[in-house]
Amino acid sequence: MDVYHVGTGEKAVIVVYEVFGMESGRVKLISDQLAHHGFQVILPDFFRSDIFSGDWNNFKPWLFKFPWPKVKEDLQSKVLPFLHANGAKCIGMVGFCWGNWVVFHACAELGDIKAGASAHPSAVKACEHFGEDVGEIIKEIHVPNLVLTAGNDPDSIKPGGVHAENLKKSGGEVDEYKEQNHGWVTRGDLSDPKVEAAVKDATDKIIAFFKRHL
Repeated sequence: MDVYHVGTGEKAVIVVYEVFGMESGRVKLISDQLAHHGFQVILPDFFRSDIFSGDWNNFKPWLFKFPWPKVKEDLQSKVLPFLHANGAKCIGMVGFCWGNWVVFHACAELGDIKAGASAHPSAVKACEHFGEDVGEIIKEIHVPNLVLTAGNDPDSIKPGGVHAENLKKSGGEVDEYKEQNHGWVTRGDLSDPKVEAAVKDATDKIIAFFKRHL
């Protein structure tokens, strides 16, 4: 498994990318920003370069190659041991799009994960594809989660939605960027001043969240 590893320290963050992989958008830049603020950061290539091609007719067959048990095995046998071997003692996780589904599962099942953050979450839709109950997963989350939603993300995960309210029970925070579209943090057009400002605000919130909880 290839990884992008940057920064040092006892406080670590696992960055989980979108379906387009570790070379797409700003996931490496965001990893660098987290490292700049004192975190040890790892961006694992869970897909082993087998990223989504962009052909939506083939999306489900591609997605089903990466069920939660397979991702969990990578986390438990590779990613977490690597971080511990490099001095990590307190670990959080941030996910974008597909990565939100990984963050929710990990926060529900893996005791090593002490806080989770997500932007433009896709757990609701990913769980539908896999036949999972996202509400039941969220009920098992007992660590703080920050979720930053776009205007066109599902209402159930926006402020006031049923999943957002359940996340708040474990110290969660949910904010909506009504004028932004799904994917804005990692792939939004920075030549648009409103998008640029929203990207900076979201990134600042994620960094501040981990500073509070790790």
